[in-house]
Formats: sequence, structure tokens, C-alpha cells
Amino acid sequence: MLCVFMLLGFATFFETRPFAAALAYSMVGLNVYPLLAIIFHALTVLLDLSFANIISVSLVSALLVILFFINSAQKKSFFWLNIIFCALGRVSNIYFACASWNQLLLSVVELCVSVGFFFLCHKLISAIRHRGIQCLTSTEKILLLLFVSAVLCGVSKFSSPINFAQVVYALLILMASVSLKEKTILVAVVITISQIVSLGSLENISQYFIFAVLAMWITPFNKFLSASVICLTDSIFNLIIGSSQTGFIATIIAAVIFVCVPKKTIENIFNMFLDSSKSVAMSYYLSKKQEGIKNKLSQMSQMFKQMQVCYRDLIIQDNNEDAIAKVFATEIQSDICDSCINKLACAEYNLSASFEELIKKATESGKVTILDVPSLLSSNCTKLNSCLSLINQMSEQISSQTKKIKADQENKLNISLQLGGTSKIFSELGESFSQSEKINKVKSAKLKDLFTKNSIVCKECLVLETQTGVDEIIVLLRNVDCVNPEVLKCCEKMFVCKFERTVCFQTKIAGWSLLGLKRANKFEIVCGCATAPKEVGSPNGDNYVYTKLNSNKYLIAICDGMGHGQRANNLSTTAINLIENYYKCGMSSKIVLDSVNNILLPMGDSQFTTLDAAIVDVSTGEVDFIKMGSSVSIIKKKDQSKIVDVESLPLGVLEKPTPTFQKAILFSGDIIILVSDGIADTFSSKEEFCHFVNNENIINMQMFAQSILEEAMARNSQNKDDMTVMAIRLINQR
Repeated sequence: MLCVFMLLGFATFFETRPFAAALAYSMVGLNVYPLLAIIFHALTVLLDLSFANIISVSLVSALLVILFFINSAQKKSFFWLNIIFCALGRVSNIYFACASWNQLLLSVVELCVSVGFFFLCHKLISAIRHRGIQCLTSTEKILLLLFVSAVLCGVSKFSSPINFAQVVYALLILMASVSLKEKTILVAVVITISQIVSLGSLENISQYFIFAVLAMWITPFNKFLSASVICLTDSIFNLIIGSSQTGFIATIIAAVIFVCVPKKTIENIFNMFLDSSKSVAMSYYLSKKQEGIKNKLSQMSQMFKQMQVCYRDLIIQDNNEDAIAKVFATEIQSDICDSCINKLACAEYNLSASFEELIKKATESGKVTILDVPSLLSSNCTKLNSCLSLINQMSEQISSQTKKIKADQENKLNISLQLGGTSKIFSELGESFSQSEKINKVKSAKLKDLFTKNSIVCKECLVLETQTGVDEIIVLLRNVDCVNPEVLKCCEKMFVCKFERTVCFQTKIAGWSLLGLKRANKFEIVCGCATAPKEVGSPNGDNYVYTKLNSNKYLIAICDGMGHGQRANNLSTTAINLIENYYKCGMSSKIVLDSVNNILLPMGDSQFTTLDAAIVDVSTGEVDFIKMGSSVSIIKKKDQSKIVDVESLPLGVLEKPTPTFQKAILFSGDIIILVSDGIADTFSSKEEFCHFVNNENIINMQMFAQSILEEAMARNSQNKDDMTVMAIRLINQR
């Protein structure tokens, strides 16, 4: 601090010295080491022992002491009183300058600059005191550069046998090129300002800019080369303009110091003032994106696993023994052999053929024993009993499947169709990534400044936007500011929407926490489900799903497989699992239905399922109804109900499905009712069903769904079909 005061004492502006006193006034006014500020300012008298300077420094020191006692007595600072005292401190300079109009004019300029520099120091010290140098706003960073320029003015006026200013300037440029990279040119600008203000000279401006360009270009490759080039450039300047050799010697000294100081030390010096470390908020955002991609790929894995089961069932239906044997031999090796410690030793025996032979025997006779095992397999396999058990289970599965299919079943697996569907899936996935959220740097800076104006110390801020607007905000705040309600208020004021905290944890940087904010959803969902099979104790041919797709969308769906019992249950289970996995992967409804239809289509005309789905966006209340051969749905409002009904064919009938979509906007308290055919068909008409629902006033959704099921069962005591009902209500977010 003493060095700063001494340099500011040296610094001049048109032959005046207004800077040191202004800094002292701001420190006393803000109660930042006030006694040291008074002492350090008093020592600046040693820089000029003239009578006028001694009187001026003494007057300012006396005023600082009076200001200090006033602030201490009142226990607070009076901003305008500080300004008045700052102006009074220049009265002696005006008095001594009365003999000359030029000197008088310079004294007035000194007074104005002193008051202006007081404003600069007051704002800058206050910001650094409360938020730290790394959390300054754009305006405050400009003030900091001006303050540094004033300090460098003092360097320019420092007299010594060696050009000390040249040493400092060259060393600053060289060191900045290591840590600041392309911002090195900014250092040259600051040095230039200090030269112009202090010396009024434009002589070396081009030299400093060339230094900066060469340093930031060469330093990343080699420090020694950068220092050598700077020295060579300076020698060329000296030859051209005929300068003294002291400047060249100063540049050499700066180059030697730069080469001797380790690169890591230089980076640490700059990191004390500038946050050049890796962004914590950006690190969190990137890890979050990686986790999202990982989850989507996991969902894709589950989806293709489900498709693998479907392919296997299709191959079984074709009744091709060789194909069946190869598929199940591969499955045995995947389930048993891959986890065996002897798998590497067995690999050279090629046991796949032995497994295929056993599977064929099991298919013919219904069961295999140890006596049926080929010698190659019995002498090498250490998990033979497990293999036999699994083969017999597969044999039972093959037998049960082949009995159910028709003798003339000749549908073949349409590989080209499936590959086309897979291509669409990856195309859709790539499109979803390209349209994902992006960082809005302008709004991030504005929000950071808004936090600063509300006394919230924000070190980093990321505003993530999608096509619909702001989606998420990630900020790095002081620990105490993470619970400050003003954080949410600032976000809501800037973006005019509600936000909620999604994540908050302390980071590896002491005293700082990362806070994640997401746009708050407008609604919550309450769901009730009731179901009953056609025959008591038999599997239900209906299957339903209620799941969260992402932060603001839910999927509610019912699949009704053709027929009833186990066969219909298997079909609807396959369809509903595929639909759920596809949607969780972020696919559009068109891709989902095309892909599921492509899987069901080769199963034959008797293998189809209806789909009645609703995708609810709880952030807006918008609902997308998707219907494929399903029955009516009902939207129940407070005093009336609306029928949602369109004609379409089920999944698995046509090569190119034609789903029907309807949109609706729901409000708090509105209810959606989805039902299978077994419910709707018990009423004489869809209008009668709608009237019944409209007259039910049960708030609990589970009881509401149960009451609809009981009414349907009472109307049809014989239970002609499986029955499923889902009731979903939207309520305002708490």
C-alpha cells in the first residue's frame, strides 16, 4: 500500500498531483485502514520538500484526521462531507497559484481531477471490499484500469539511472502474454494512457503495442524466444528514433527477469487479481450435459434391448429351427459363458455348434439331459448344469410360442424397414441435441450486473436458453448469498417468470457455492389408476404408463392389446414399454409411432394394439392427445366436460400409421380421463359416458378412477373385455 501511495504521489496530471490525496480521502471515508492511509499520505511530502507542497500535504493530512474523527464519532461515513473535504484540501494549491493565470487554471484542473479520482477510488474500493476483485462489473473493471493507469503514471515519473518505467512496462507486457493471452493488448492500452496522462508523450505508443502483439503471439511457444524478439524490436526502435541506451538496457533487464520467473509463478500472480481458472459454473454445465447424454444413451440401450426381444419373438414365429438355434446359442453364451472364468479357454473349441445341437434336440424332444450332451461340451464346460437348465427353459418357450401361431404364418422380418426406422431415430436424436439449450452471454452479463446492484456477490453466471426462452440459470455465489431471496427476485424481475432452485452445493473454492435455477412449472399432476381383467385371475390385456419424460412433461398412456389374457397382455406390454422408452429418449410422437408400428407390423394381422396417450406440459398446461384406434377421452372442467374422440387404426395394422393428434389447454382443477374399450363400451354412447363423468365430483383421483371402473363393471356384470381407467388432475404448483 505504501508503494501505491508513493507512486500516486509521483504521478502527475498536467504538472499537478491530485491522485494520492484522493485515494487517502476514499480510504478514510470507507474506513479501510484509515490511519495507515493518513500516515502514508503524510509520507508523500518526502517526494517534494518545497514549501507549497509541505503546506498542501499538511493541510490534507489535517483534514483527513478531522474526517476520521467525525466518521468514528458518528459510526458512519458521510459521502458528501468526504467530497467537501477533498475539495478543501486543494485550497492551498489555489492560493499559491494566484500569481499566475496558468498556475491558477492548473490548480482548478487539479481540484476537479482530485474529486473525480476520489469518486473512482470510492466506488472501486467499495466494490472490491464487498465482492472481491474477481466479481467486478464491466464499469468497475474500467475504473480499475484507470486506477492502474494512475499508478503507472507514478512509475513514468520515477527517476533512476536505469529507465525504471521501461523495465516495468516491458515486464508487464511479457508477463501478461503468459496469462492474459490476447488481452495483452489491453495492458498496452493502460500503459499508453499512463504515458499520455503523465508525460504528454506519444513517442513510445507504437513501441508498446508492437511489444504486446509480438509477446502474445510468440510467448505460448517459447518464453526465451519472446524475450529475445522484444529486445531485438527495442534495439531497432532505438536505432530509428535515436534514443538513449538506458531504454534498451531496461528492456534487457525486463527480459532477463521474465525468463527467470517460472511460468506457473506468473500465472499465480495474475490469478490473484483475475479469475483465469476454469469456470466452476461451466464445469458443472458440461458435466450436466454429459450426464444427460449418458442417460439418453442408457434409455436407447433399453429401447434396443426391448427391440431385441421383439426380433427374437419374430424369428420364433417364423419357426426356422436353424435361426432359432443360433439366436438362443448366442443368448446362452451372453448369459452364462461371458461371466465364466474359463471363457478364454473355451473360445478355441467353438462351443456354439454344440449349443445349437442341444437346442435342436430340446426343440424336438421337449427336454435334454446330461446323456444328450456332446462329448466336446461335456468335457470342457464347467457350467453344464446351468446351460442345460437354460436350454430346457428355452425349449418350453419355443414350444409355447410355436403352438400359438398359425400354420400359414409366413411374415418375414422387414430388415430394411427397421433400419429405416433406426435411421430416423438417430436423426431425431441429433436434431434434439442441435436444438438443445445454448448459453446467452449477453443476458448472463446483464443478470450478473443485476445481482451486483442488489448486493449479491456473483462470481460466474450462465443463462441457458432454448427455442422457447430462458430454461435454466447457473450461478456461482458466496455461500451466504445462496439463501438470499433477492437471487430469485432478480431472476424473476429480468425474465418475468417464476424460478425454483434445482441444485445448491459448495464448490472446491472456499466460501463459494453453485446454485442452479430452473423455470418453475405452473402445475403439478395428481394421477389415479384403476384396472380389472376380463376374467378374475387372468392377465389383463390392458397396460398403462404414467411417467415423467423431462422436467416439465409427463406421459400418460393406455395400450389395449387385441383379445384378452396372456397373449393380449404380452402384446400391450411390448407396445407400452417401447413407447415409454422412445419418449424418454426425447423422440417426437411421429418417430415413436412409426418405430413401434414397424416392430408390431411383421407380427401379422392379429397382432395389433390400440394406443390412447396424453403428453402433458405442466409448465404451460398444454396437452397433446395421441390416438391410435382407441376409445374416447374426456376433459372434465368445473361445470362441463368435453369429449376427445377421433377415428384411427391401431398400431401394427398399416405399414404407414396415421395417428391423430389433438391439442388442448388445461387450467388448475381440470381433469383428463383416459379409458380402454372395456370401459367406454359399457355405456350406450360416448355422450352418456361424458355426462356420467361430468356429474362425478370426487376430488381424490384414485377414488375417481375407481368410481368409473365400478360403474362400468355394474353396467356390464359379464365383463366382456379388460378394463382400465386413468384420471389425471392439474393443480397449481405449490
